[in-house]
Amino acid sequence: MSLAETEFQDLIDGLSQFTSVSNTLGGKVAEQAKLFLEAVNAEKGFIAKAVTMKKPSEDAIQGLIAPISTLMGKISEIKDKARGDPNFNHLTAVAEGTPILGWVVVEPTPGPYAKETLGAAQFWTNKILKDFKGKDEKHVEWVNSFVGFLQGLATYILKHHTTGVAWNSAAGGAAAPKPSAGAAAAGSGGSSASLSEFDRLIADHVEPFVATAKKIGGQVAEQAELFKKAVSAERDLIAKAAALPKKPAEDAFGALLAPVSELMGKIGEIKDKAGRSPQINHLTAVAEGTPALGWVAVEPTPGPYEKEMIGAAQFWTNKILKEYKGKDETHVQFVNHFIDFLTDLNKYILAYHTTGLSFNQKSAQPAAAAAGGGGGATAGAVADFDALVREHFEPYVKLSKKFGGAVADQAASLQKAVEESRKLYAHAAATKPKPSADKFQELLTPIATEMGKVSEFKDKNRDKDLADRLSAVAEGVQVLGWVTVEPAPAPYAKESAAAAKFWTNKILKNFRGKDEDQVNWVAAITGFFDGFEGYIKQHHTTGLSWGSAAGAPKAAAAPTASVGGAQADFAALVSEHLDGFLASAKKIGGPVADQAELFLKAVNAEKEIIGKAKTQKKPNDDGLQKLLAPVSELMGKIGEVKEKNLKNPNINHLTAVGEAVQVLGWVAVEPAPGPFAKDSIGATEFWTNKILKEYRGKDETHVAYVNGLVGFLKALPGYIVNHHTTGLTWGK
Repeated sequence: MSLAETEFQDLIDGLSQFTSVSNTLGGKVAEQAKLFLEAVNAEKGFIAKAVTMKKPSEDAIQGLIAPISTLMGKISEIKDKARGDPNFNHLTAVAEGTPILGWVVVEPTPGPYAKETLGAAQFWTNKILKDFKGKDEKHVEWVNSFVGFLQGLATYILKHHTTGVAWNSAAGGAAAPKPSAGAAAAGSGGSSASLSEFDRLIADHVEPFVATAKKIGGQVAEQAELFKKAVSAERDLIAKAAALPKKPAEDAFGALLAPVSELMGKIGEIKDKAGRSPQINHLTAVAEGTPALGWVAVEPTPGPYEKEMIGAAQFWTNKILKEYKGKDETHVQFVNHFIDFLTDLNKYILAYHTTGLSFNQKSAQPAAAAAGGGGGATAGAVADFDALVREHFEPYVKLSKKFGGAVADQAASLQKAVEESRKLYAHAAATKPKPSADKFQELLTPIATEMGKVSEFKDKNRDKDLADRLSAVAEGVQVLGWVTVEPAPAPYAKESAAAAKFWTNKILKNFRGKDEDQVNWVAAITGFFDGFEGYIKQHHTTGLSWGSAAGAPKAAAAPTASVGGAQADFAALVSEHLDGFLASAKKIGGPVADQAELFLKAVNAEKEIIGKAKTQKKPNDDGLQKLLAPVSELMGKIGEVKEKNLKNPNINHLTAVGEAVQVLGWVAVEPAPGPFAKDSIGATEFWTNKILKEYRGKDETHVAYVNGLVGFLKALPGYIVNHHTTGLTWGK
């Protein structure tokens, strides 16, 4: 037995207390724990096979992991069917923690993926500790044993499978086992097991959903028909993918996705035009759930992505159930059919498209080119970047100037950011070793400043004719942040480039065949953003390469940054935005004021953490949790204020802050806390936009409340990039 197998068995042995206490608690907790242990043992079997064979094809891998995927689905089902269970937090903790077993399909950073999953589980285990600590130690033991396993697994992954499952590259060329009948996708067309199962989803859920929507009528029926068309278009896409020898190039793949994307847009439009429709909750539920169909463009974890969309839809379907349960079963059936489809779609994805949409690849992936010294960088890194700029960026700037206005101004800011990035690449190539974190942040500041300006153009210009272009560049500029990402900057760059395409695809839809300048503008900017992935893979495989130029001089000792710098800037951020926010909240009064007070306490507790971190080395996980505990506890209380006041007339305010407080979790995020903070803003703005719609021009107190909160959230990512680029800054 290999060391990797032995240490995994040690992890399983450590689960004995978890299963023992789960059996003592009994009921659904015991039932779910039994399935969890089975899933872990199935993963042990997978690892045992991996260490004896070369990495097989994607289809074969899906066959190997099918038993794990099936059990993961069953574990989640127990939680979904036990809403009223007194131990619902336990069931949710395990359901949220179980996706950690999906690390086996994640490359090249399974360790960080595992840690993110651990965080999702701990949100619920912290609730259990709050309920039972000092009252019933069985539940505390249960938490400690479960979280201990998850933490141990994350450490194990980093040790034995740093960039992905460690296959035996020296093994003989024996054929890998074929996927099981339930998991294998056949070569093409309607005979495929994958397509047959997708057809079952349509027949069992989508058809009844549409029939029920027709009974409700109006826009609900119209939107449901579009949803059926989108699902059918996705079925066609899956069939085409199965018949292709491999995944096509980005442009060709985008063309395959276009029918689904277009229908998804129309579904959202119906909701947007519905105004005060009595069925606005129905229309919003479907509009929020429809992005689940976007799993076909997600790699390497489409299942978890789709699952998030279910949660977004359920916020609205729960409102429908609250209004109609026991009164009108048609509306209840509408909800059940829709949510059942999304839920079964998740199981389907895990079984047939575990790491992404399955293409019928007959041959193994080509071996990666050998990386050069210093993480793959050579002295030609700057020259190749210049070539990328000449080929794509310069045409983009030229066309932007031709368009003029905000588009040209934004291009000028992006040009400065690109120039500053080039300076950094040149400096890094000529300097070794990599400088201290403080010095590195100094080097990044000019780039971060210009990136912020690029994003501001989108926020400050509401002109509909410019929105898509400004948004495309504002989303794509994040690609420049790859320099803060280790050990896998290329996937980060790819994701950032993909975010821009949501907007560039809209431009192409509006102007293709009508205005070639617009089409060429899209080709130039997407070519530039897309070019980063290949550039990084060639020159900066595991992160920005230092000292790659021949005879690079050693970096001078970096000056020690003061503790006060990061803390003082954070305090200034709080004063600038949250003082007005709190004052407005107090004028509004009631739970809005109470919640705002808690929010400010949480922010100030985070300020104290920033100060403490700079004076000490980064502690172990237990020490880190203790340090973060004051913020975590206040975050929980902020959420409770909302939950206890669901019928309050200011529920939009309470929900906005309930969403906003999640941004404070950046202190536990590595290696890209800035993008995490930025991603957290959108959920809040959904609710603050509702407040503005209701009060703008009527009551400026509420407008000031929104401006203070959103101003803080939007300023925070820039602060993080400047002071904590790759994670909370710790002392030496």
